[in-house]
Amino acid sequence: MQDIVRRYIEGLERAYYNNDGEAEWNEFVGVKEGASDENIAQIKDLFPEVPESLLELLGYADGTYFRTYNGTKISLYFLGSDLEEYPYYLLSSEQIIQNKSLAQEWYADYVNREFDPADIPIDDKIIDDSSKLVKYV
Repeated sequence: MQDIVRRYIEGLERAYYNNDGEAEWNEFVGVKEGASDENIAQIKDLFPEVPESLLELLGYADGTYFRTYNGTKISLYFLGSDLEEYPYYLLSSEQIIQNKSLAQEWYADYVNREFDPADIPIDDKIIDDSSKLVKYV
């Protein structure tokens, strides 16, 4: 396991323990499972630039977004967020695969500059073709 992933998980555990979440953390650790090798390979194929650290997190826990493990539903805050009303969870590998085109579907009009006024300067390095957002559209 990469040092950054190990330190993150250890820090997250401490945060849960320090905020009266020990039982929730222990329940999560007791039921969680890692993503399958097949799903990890498919994510790598779909998203060639996926960080290894994200794949390792998925190998540790295959999702915390209302994910059911052995009959136990988990909704654990797993990734950082400073907005109480918008917590972050880790999607499962299956959810990541199923939702591979959502960015293109939901944000194509913004990326394609359909709503940007002409007087707003946009760096040429920023893509303006939403079909380039994902490998498979």
